[in-house]
Amino acid sequence: MNNIHRALLTGSILTLMAGLSACGGGGSSNLAGIGGTGITTIGTITGFGSIFVNGVEYETTGARIVKDGATAATEKSLEVGMVVKVTGTLNPDGSTGTATEVVYNDEIQGPVTDTSSLASLSQGTFSMLDNTITVSVDANTKWKNVTSPGDLVNAFVEVSGFRTTQGITATYVEKKTTPEEADKAEVKGTLDSGGLTITLVYGNSTLNIDTTSSGCKHPITDLGLTGGSFVELKGTLSGSPIDTICVLSGEEEDEHAVDDVSGTVEFEGIISRLNTGTRTFNLLGHPVNYSQASVSGTLTEGAQVEVHGEFVGGTLIAEEVEVED
Repeated sequence: MNNIHRALLTGSILTLMAGLSACGGGGSSNLAGIGGTGITTIGTITGFGSIFVNGVEYETTGARIVKDGATAATEKSLEVGMVVKVTGTLNPDGSTGTATEVVYNDEIQGPVTDTSSLASLSQGTFSMLDNTITVSVDANTKWKNVTSPGDLVNAFVEVSGFRTTQGITATYVEKKTTPEEADKAEVKGTLDSGGLTITLVYGNSTLNIDTTSSGCKHPITDLGLTGGSFVELKGTLSGSPIDTICVLSGEEEDEHAVDDVSGTVEFEGIISRLNTGTRTFNLLGHPVNYSQASVSGTLTEGAQVEVHGEFVGGTLIAEEVEVED
């Protein structure tokens, strides 16, 4: 995204924000961080020497680095291709900033069960959890411990990327190479009210939760999770086909939440629910209004984009939308 545009908040977006805030009359403003330097960005790591995300180099000295819930992580534990959430400040030049926190959580970890549609490491798809989850790859996907599609046969992998209605568009895939790593699955979704099933966020398939076998935790009574909440569960999978998880640990987690976001945001993700008439779409689970935005490229359902703007009343008001190659 153009750093000159990133450094300047246009008059058109300010006008639109003011208009939206005035709707309903007399109440407190919903404007988030107008004129401030605070920034929250979700995107793919593209380089190090500090950390590069969405075209900005963030200094990470003194930043809190969190990887899969481990708060003692370091920048060295991160990899190019991982999708992270960076909170910090953006400098006036629009191309550098300072991170106060960098958070990485993978999308899924589990067994690969079909590679027949994976033409190469830059084209095609592979399936996980007995073909209930489809992972798409392209030329931008980064790989670790994988040099050919054959390396994925019967592999146990960690995937980072962006959720779609069909599954996941992978930006980073890591094959686990030790028995300790290649055992514990990680899945995300909505816990049912009784804590007995989880509906996965990618593709809406469902896993039963084993609450009776030795060592298996009940997500509500043992872990204190809330029925109906969005959670990440870690444990071992079973069934043929795979249909059950024995939960060993878990947490209520939504790294895409914006409850505490103020200031500028830069989100990278996959478009869903595109409406060219109202000039709106969803990104990372959030509504986006691009009616006053500068758009680079052609917006289509399922396109990967980077959006720059600010939140107003729960809607991301876009200043710039860039379709990524």
